[in-house]
Amino acid sequence: MPSYNCLIKFCLAKHDISREIINLGAGSPIELTKLAKLMLKLTNKEELKIVYTDLRPGDILHSFADISKAQKLIKFKPKFTQEEGLRDYFKW
Repeated sequence: MPSYNCLIKFCLAKHDISREIINLGAGSPIELTKLAKLMLKLTNKEELKIVYTDLRPGDILHSFADISKAQKLIKFKPKFTQEEGLRDYFKW
């Protein structure tokens, strides 16, 4: 089942978590450069060059989805890697 179908299935399921904000994701960080290269690969645009610029005030240096709340409330377990999820996204 593609990753986006899992999200739709989750949204339609009945959970006693009214008004809760829950992060869903792979549960592990990925470097922005690695993510950009992966996106270029999956879209067959590897010939494009990644342009690096200086950091700006307010730039976020580290971030990833904290899925601990989803694990606790709905027993969420990631079933897809970042690459699998992106592959499904680009096919969609």
